[in-house]
Amino acid sequence: MLILLYFLLFLQTLVVGWVLTGLALRFAPALGFLDRPGERKLHASPKPLLGGLAIYVGFVAVLAADLWIVRHAIPPRSAIAQAFPIPLSNVGYVTKELWAVLAGSFVVFILGLIDDRRPLPPSLKLAVQIVATLPLLWAGVRIRGFLPTTLGAAATVVWVVFLTNAFNFMDNMDGLCGGTAAIISLVFAAISYLGGEWFMTAIFVALAGAIAGFLRYNWFPSKLFMGDGGALSIGYLIAALSILCTYYRRGAPTGLPILMPAVVLGVPIFDSLSVYAIRWRARRPLWVGDTSHFSHRLVALGMTRRQAVLFIYVVTLAMGLGALPLRYLQWPEAIVYSIHIALIFVIIAFLEAIGSSDPNRNRPMD
Repeated sequence: MLILLYFLLFLQTLVVGWVLTGLALRFAPALGFLDRPGERKLHASPKPLLGGLAIYVGFVAVLAADLWIVRHAIPPRSAIAQAFPIPLSNVGYVTKELWAVLAGSFVVFILGLIDDRRPLPPSLKLAVQIVATLPLLWAGVRIRGFLPTTLGAAATVVWVVFLTNAFNFMDNMDGLCGGTAAIISLVFAAISYLGGEWFMTAIFVALAGAIAGFLRYNWFPSKLFMGDGGALSIGYLIAALSILCTYYRRGAPTGLPILMPAVVLGVPIFDSLSVYAIRWRARRPLWVGDTSHFSHRLVALGMTRRQAVLFIYVVTLAMGLGALPLRYLQWPEAIVYSIHIALIFVIIAFLEAIGSSDPNRNRPMD
């Protein structure tokens, strides 16, 4: 029965996200939110940029409406309250943390919208993103994992800011950022569900649904983009919400479950770190866009853009599902399993290195 409610929640945000994305597609040109072709752009004509507005507003609106219903419209002695006492009681315990996440994500969302309309300096964007983590620290949302308070707070700022930009980096091909984020959200929903965190499961399901509604218009050939307003806010939400999940519990066979969020988010982390490394070696500015991303390198190996995006979907899902058993494995098995997960990216890097040294490789761009 609980699974059915999650499925209905997913459909709810999917429909709302779909409708709002259609409206964004209609009104974005009049509001001046257009991504025009350029040197590093893959599209040949201007495209609307307000897809992120549909995702963010759809997610927040549905979440707020459902929370109001849960808190005020369901009598304590009703059949629903009696059937789901634990999920409904969980709502009150995370209200402060949830408001902090939404407050920070709103700051980042507005930052992205402004940047979509008129590009901002990277230093200013970075400063605002750091400020956006302050509500999290105020509400006690921080990385713990056996870390002291100060170090945990610093790690939280780095984690959230890094992933906020990592998802923005991945917004470079039709369907890539949105599809990857939806898969990651559903994996975190599974982790939360298996850990008995019913409310966190609902939040991740709702976010995945809102993104899925947007993908109806963003898949090949896309009709609009999510823009920085969408990519930055999605990255912030996933990063901040991942901190609220519980991975390690007392009595667990090992401490390796604290690695679960890094494993689930392995693809955006790999993409960002590899891009930084490439730009550093080439002595190019780290924040200036180029075509050295994971997806671009797959196209250089001979994949079409659509194949590259689907390949990244598969890798993302494989990494996400690979994180699930870490809660239950003993030390020997857990260490071997962790090495096995890391080798996935070693294999990818090896194939990239071989492909880049082959002068006869295909480079299809469709």
